[in-house]
Amino acid sequence: MPASKAKLKAIAKYDRDNYQHISFKARIGSRDRIKEAADATNQSVNAFIKTAISKAVMEAINKPLEPVKEIDNTVKQSSKSPDKAKRIRKEINKLLEEQRNQQENKK
Repeated sequence: MPASKAKLKAIAKYDRDNYQHISFKARIGSRDRIKEAADATNQSVNAFIKTAISKAVMEAINKPLEPVKEIDNTVKQSSKSPDKAKRIRKEINKLLEEQRNQQENKK
């Protein structure tokens, strides 16, 4: 059963209010390699890129890209399977543990 016009409108409004689009240029062939890497980790290309950027931001400024609560809510809303949600949560916990270790090592 297709979504109603009202639901589609509500989703579009939510996306406008809560998300930004970020574009970048990449050399020809990069997209295929990113897709291959995403497939190897059982992630969508979008999730793979977000994870990679989150790791880079954490390393650069030692702060998470998004608050953990928001990440967890996104996982719950967008995940098509409980296994995928568990894998993403595990990755988030791993990143948080790495951040804690980095902070302890700096002291």
